[in-house]
Amino acid sequence: EVEDAISKEFKQLIDKEVWEYVNMSEQEGINHYSQLSPRPISSLLNVDKKFDGNGLFTKWKARFCACGNHQDRELYNEEDLSSPTMTLESIFILLAFAAQWNTHIVTADITGAYLESSLDVNDVVYMFLSKDAVDELKKIDPKITRHILIDGRVLVRLLKALYGTIQAAKLWYKKLKEVITEYGFKQHPHDQCVFILVMNGALLIVGFHVDDLLMICKDKKMIDDFVTYLLACFSNITVHDGVQQTYLGMLITKEMNGNVSVTMEGYIEKVIKIYGLSQDMSVKDPQQDNIFKINDNSLVLNEPRRKLFHRVVYMLVYLGKRVRFDIQMAMSFLAGRVTVATEEDETKLFRVLRFLHNSMSEKIIFRADHHQDDKGMNTMDVRIWADSSWGCHEDGTSRSAVIICVNGTCVASHTHKQKMITLHATEAELVCLTDAARLGTWTRMFVEHIIQL
Repeated sequence: EVEDAISKEFKQLIDKEVWEYVNMSEQEGINHYSQLSPRPISSLLNVDKKFDGNGLFTKWKARFCACGNHQDRELYNEEDLSSPTMTLESIFILLAFAAQWNTHIVTADITGAYLESSLDVNDVVYMFLSKDAVDELKKIDPKITRHILIDGRVLVRLLKALYGTIQAAKLWYKKLKEVITEYGFKQHPHDQCVFILVMNGALLIVGFHVDDLLMICKDKKMIDDFVTYLLACFSNITVHDGVQQTYLGMLITKEMNGNVSVTMEGYIEKVIKIYGLSQDMSVKDPQQDNIFKINDNSLVLNEPRRKLFHRVVYMLVYLGKRVRFDIQMAMSFLAGRVTVATEEDETKLFRVLRFLHNSMSEKIIFRADHHQDDKGMNTMDVRIWADSSWGCHEDGTSRSAVIICVNGTCVASHTHKQKMITLHATEAELVCLTDAARLGTWTRMFVEHIIQL
């Protein structure tokens, strides 16, 4: 299966004409590739396992990438080196709308997305294909044999936005935005990756995170027509329809009662297995009151244990930002300990893992309840909670926490150590309120823009 994944990746690169071969003899005034400007960059092949929202293995995924860290960033404008993605808050708000309006939920993945974007004719990127890559490519493209260098590599000039190049993400964003707006969509003013189409009184909302699309609409035909349009624009799209599907590692389920639930139970199980804990799992809270206390006498973890601690902490930070907001505070603290982790920190991490084991099936549920305003019109109820804990950290700083709910379900949760030392609990609350007002205002404007349509 691994070989099939590698072969499929290289075939895609050839079919999409991602590069052209460079003959040094045709380069005027240049006798060696070291004289090329800009200097050629290297490449690498990544092979990884892919899992669905249940944590089940689905396939091997191979991706051939350019080593963009070797590119000269000074050749590009700063705004061309980064690209927006749909925020998690936007994703959850759209799911809240899907439950409230009882819409269809469809996701789609555009295969080889970056390769759909061409580099500008004046954007020159030379790259070496490694010897191993050349050996694979010889099976697909016999012409490559005429360009093999003494060391077994091949020099190419990129024509498409290969993964890893520093300009690829922005080029792909511009491409997808152009395709979507040409269909008639209007960009949401408060998220650059959310687009709305109004047709015959129905709303089709599309959001995307790189090459993963999320679509909601009451009219299934509107979604189907748009997908047909996308299939005409891009060479390969995988569409996921039905009551259960995976989006960005989250399992989204449209339940019989109209509710929409989100969970990552399979991911949690995978993380817990890394440590293989066999102790008592009956823990009701992810942290104790001493979570921020640091015992200077606790033994520092040896390097293998520290690396494992580091790995698991950041896997759980990822989880906490998505569907398990209840572990955010513990993971926010432990994330600051990964370089100096002690046995005490490891014990705190074990408690989080036991808590997750005991609550693995917990999920976010967006309810299908209809909220109405004073005039009897359907609306979305947005509520914000903010609190701070003054001077709770050993360096004297305080901690902020903000929770935002739409129709009674949390769509955003943030907790962080404040950057300044406040002189009073009231001052710490004001610092927290500033963060809450910013995020709350954005949420209100995002929701209101859709409702007003």
